[in-house]
Amino acid sequence: MELSNSPTVIIAEDDFVIREGMLKSLLEPQFTIVASVDSGQDAITAAAEHNPTIVLLDISLPEVAGFDAARQILADHPDCKVLFVSNYRDRGYVGNAKEMGASGYVLKWRAESDLVPAIEAALAGDFYQSNFY
Repeated sequence: MELSNSPTVIIAEDDFVIREGMLKSLLEPQFTIVASVDSGQDAITAAAEHNPTIVLLDISLPEVAGFDAARQILADHPDCKVLFVSNYRDRGYVGNAKEMGASGYVLKWRAESDLVPAIEAALAGDFYQSNFY
């Protein structure tokens, strides 16, 4: 599926290799990365500055945790889609993500196969969840 108007993305991930290597390289062909940050507070600030289409958040972020950052971003930018990209294979976290209005939950080790479909689902108004097994 080809996306028109190159949706804008903020990546919030505290691991430099995952953020700048894996996630950016998976997204750059189809999406415009407007910010790449390493803390929850920086994600909130970048969202205010760039008004992105999508924010990718790790759960464990310094300064402001991923769930708290998501709540703030969704409150400030209700049209923004928030996707969690996490190592935590925890169905409770998925439930929390859905409950707060996030658009998906992708496991980092499945990002290569799941991240772009998750973004496409989010843009279509659906919730995407990686298969945990």
